[in-house]
Amino acid sequence: MSLTLHNSPFFELFDGFNRQFSRGNDLFDSMLKSSDFHIVPPVDLVEKEDSFVLHASVPGAAPSNITVDFHRSSNELKIAGTIPETKLEKKDDGNRKYYREINTGLFERTIRFGKDTVDEAGISAKYNNGVLEVLVPKVKPVVAEPKIKRIQVGGVEKKSTEESA
Repeated sequence: MSLTLHNSPFFELFDGFNRQFSRGNDLFDSMLKSSDFHIVPPVDLVEKEDSFVLHASVPGAAPSNITVDFHRSSNELKIAGTIPETKLEKKDDGNRKYYREINTGLFERTIRFGKDTVDEAGISAKYNNGVLEVLVPKVKPVVAEPKIKRIQVGGVEKKSTEESA
């Protein structure tokens, strides 16, 4: 005796739900491709003693299609750009099935830093093997002057009478 799952009411309910979900997913995918949907790239942010180092994963982007801006008024670093769409091979047999899981299109990510923590003149960025690295130096701490400053008095000292004898 064999067990036939597809005849059970539970399986039919689950199968119907799965078909509806797939249709909705296809509709959602087509809506995203036609909108200005932004990809939010994953980032790693490491704080060092004298800087922050940001790594953003943006595979497929060209360095010329990436912008890095620091907004002084809000202390925000914004990375943005475009990942071009890859071309898929088309076959003439009409039975084309493929998955498109690689995100393409516009990407954007904003990181906010604390007030007066970033030395904006020293920010630099480089791109290598799909990873954008942004070095964000910290403002060097101001060493506080002591509250009392002793002033040396200049002049000629007279020799004591004991030393002259």
